Amino acid sequence: PAPAPAASAPACGAPPPFAVPFATGPSREKTAACAPASVPSPSPQPSPPAQPSPPPPPPPQQAAPAPKAVFLAQMRSGYLLFETESGLVAVSPRPARERILYERLANRKDGAALSQPLLVPLTVQMPPAAFARIRANIDAVESLGFRLEEFGASVWKVEAVPLAGENAAAEILAAIADDLAEGSARRGGERWKEETAARACARACAGRLPGFDKASAEKLMAELQACRMPYASPGGAPTMILVTNRDFERRFAR
Repeated sequence: PAPAPAASAPACGAPPPFAVPFATGPSREKTAACAPASVPSPSPQPSPPAQPSPPPPPPPQQAAPAPKAVFLAQMRSGYLLFETESGLVAVSPRPARERILYERLANRKDGAALSQPLLVPLTVQMPPAAFARIRANIDAVESLGFRLEEFGASVWKVEAVPLAGENAAAEILAAIADDLAEGSARRGGERWKEETAARACARACAGRLPGFDKASAEKLMAELQACRMPYASPGGAPTMILVTNRDFERRFAR
């Protein structure tokens, strides 16, 4: 006799040939469910190597300090002589002081006025036209440190003045009025008015300079070197002249 064929595996969801109904009641025949095929779990991937942290940024470079200027003497003509690493420097005190005061007034931070209150207020009589110009630009004038109040016809009562101008209130106000008149054709807003007033104030204050000793001369030179434009006054006059070591060597044929 031929061998019996091998039993094939039942399809998923089909009842096996040997399934028997469970007893009792009207329940239908239950079959064994197919177990799902096992899926192999993925192998863990190696983590990437840690990247090295970037180096810290270099510290900001500071500007090189200005070369040391050693005071030598004051000439009879008033010029100050200094020795530097580059050579000999002659400084004109009034244009230098004018540049220092102008930048101090024009570049004051947050609009802060550099003011000196007066223990005893002053009265300044001005020509009517000059008085009217000051009154029309009172905000720009007071931004420099003045505190003014009208005190009669063409008269100002001065209660505070800019620093370094405590003994020159009349001269400063007159200079401001003149500069406002000369520059009115090229007027450019409030900033122009403040710069014009600052130039006039610096020019008026700079003329009152004491004699210089070593400490005061080197202080003036240090303040001048710290200015944004140290080589000329606001009006364009030179503040210093340098004769280099090379110039000396060439002139002495060395």
